[in-house]
Amino acid sequence: MPGTVLLGIDVETADDNAAGFVDRALPLVDRLDIPVTWYVTGRTLERWPDRFRRAEAHPLVDVQSHTYSHLLLKTIVTRFPPHAAEAFGAPFQMVRGASIEEIDADLDRAQQAFDHVLGRRAEALTGPWCYYRGLGDRPDLLEVVHGHGFRVLRTFGRNE
Repeated sequence: MPGTVLLGIDVETADDNAAGFVDRALPLVDRLDIPVTWYVTGRTLERWPDRFRRAEAHPLVDVQSHTYSHLLLKTIVTRFPPHAAEAFGAPFQMVRGASIEEIDADLDRAQQAFDHVLGRRAEALTGPWCYYRGLGDRPDLLEVVHGHGFRVLRTFGRNE
């Protein structure tokens, strides 16, 4: 059955793994001949500018934003599977999202990194860890995101 494969891959670490990822993933993209979007943190772009410029030049790779520092845009609750709950001593964990001011500063820094490294601003943003209902229930956050030029969001990816 014919169809479309869309891959969105988060590249969030600014360590050697990100550089190795680009080196190994570009030949894989060529071999599979499929378009991909890599959501990269600004700090990763700054650490490996030449590699991500090479990725940006690839006709099947779209490099977009994963914030600057992998900042959590919204509070999340993670339920652990039973075996992990025992190890963590709780059935779930809550991680608080950043403040509006912190988000505004982080997204500004992310766009500066894109502009400096790739000569353009990112149009798409994926939210670290994704969120219940995406950002649809947070018009205040949507205004901040829109104000930084993001027009595509990948943030809806977690249940209640």
